[in-house]
Amino acid sequence: MLVDTVETVEYCVAWTRPQCFYSGTQSREGKQIDTTFRDLETDMIKGRKPVSSGADAVATWKIRGGDAIRDEYQQALAARADD
Repeated sequence: MLVDTVETVEYCVAWTRPQCFYSGTQSREGKQIDTTFRDLETDMIKGRKPVSSGADAVATWKIRGGDAIRDEYQQALAARADD
């Protein structure tokens, strides 16, 4: 579930049609928050962090810009649906 949440936003929206959608927050903050999240994923896979730390990672991702990124992509999707 943890991975589905982030990957759905990141890959299904951001990468499927990047020419149609833009997130200013992703542009400004995305690299840093994605790197932090990916580092934790690696730590969990390698056993350095418990899988239970994933919930905290999602909360941190959201606070640092993930919610804003998701909202911006949702607005872009809604605007496209109106076209």
